[in-house]
Amino acid sequence: MKERRLNSFASPQAMRDGISSDAPEIVFTLGRQADESYRSSGLDIRQVVGGLDIEPGLGSRDGVSLTADPVFLLSRLKTLMPKKRRIIVVYDPSKDRWLIERAKAISASIGVTIVAHEATTLSEASNHYWNILKYGNPETDVLWLLSNPSFVSNSNLPRLVEESWRRNFTIISNNIDHARRGALIAIYPDLEAMGAQLADQAIAISENPNKRPEVEPLGAVKFAVNKRIASHLGIAISAQDERSFDLILGER
Repeated sequence: MKERRLNSFASPQAMRDGISSDAPEIVFTLGRQADESYRSSGLDIRQVVGGLDIEPGLGSRDGVSLTADPVFLLSRLKTLMPKKRRIIVVYDPSKDRWLIERAKAISASIGVTIVAHEATTLSEASNHYWNILKYGNPETDVLWLLSNPSFVSNSNLPRLVEESWRRNFTIISNNIDHARRGALIAIYPDLEAMGAQLADQAIAISENPNKRPEVEPLGAVKFAVNKRIASHLGIAISAQDERSFDLILGER
């Protein structure tokens, strides 16, 4: 495998000349800028993308989405809080529909029900959040925050955390920053293992060049838990529990 570094402002021609001279069978692009540069270059070499929050499924390229399969987060929640039955989530149908469909497909096997509310603006999302925290049942319900910065930002996250604390309402998230600020648990990418997942894709392609291009959900994940939030919710995090998490927050 050969690595070629190009200036971040490299032209499509420079990208085309640099890669063409190496004549690779597969090109890895990591991050949005590399992806956009490659796609504008006009090259027709099999592409494997990483570092992008893109929808999994069959398409024009291979890769691994930055968004994890929801089975990991929901299963971890049920391990910690087996009495939780409803996972309530606000999502953008133009970006996150696949994630909600996947969560619903595996929810019965985990023992939860997914209640999903569509939104297209921060205002709509915030109104859903306030209603969830006001009318939901803290004994059985959980608010699941996605990584969409258009829906959860500094303008509404402090109040979400304050209300969830006041009502003992559990929050889980796909964003590690939310765990630092008040979510009980969060899932985040294991970058080293994600590299291995991308490499496995490249090997599968080299062994079967006719394999249809497909973006996979992230399977290489880590977990964070906020012990201060856990204590407030009455959850005892044992030493064994701690060993199952990659990052422990809220210890002070």
